[in-house]
Amino acid sequence: GGATVGSDSIAESPGTKHDGGTARTELFSVSAYLGTCEILTFGAAKYAAWNWTKGLQFMRVFGALLRHLFEWVKGNEIDPESGKSHLDHAGCCIMFLQHYSKHPSIYAAFDDRPYRKEADAGREVSK
Repeated sequence: GGATVGSDSIAESPGTKHDGGTARTELFSVSAYLGTCEILTFGAAKYAAWNWTKGLQFMRVFGALLRHLFEWVKGNEIDPESGKSHLDHAGCCIMFLQHYSKHPSIYAAFDDRPYRKEADAGREVSK
């Protein structure tokens, strides 16, 4: 039979878990996740916890994303205001935009992408 722990018997074969097709969250980088969480913690102290869920203009978030990426490309690893990684700030910006885009009924009023109206009208956007 199987091993015994206390009065419980442990089976020789593993149990069944039907989780096929679900997101493989174990594949996400722990350091990237925690870095983004550090930026959220910084933001919660500066503004308020969950402030970002109230909605921000998409292009302001996109501008912040680009500024952090450009600083990183120039070799500046650390944001001077927060003392945290520019890439972690960029990851946070991406997370905001991902969240907003996945919930358009809540955040449509904040979608100020310059070519969005053309795309909504069915015209191809190639600018």
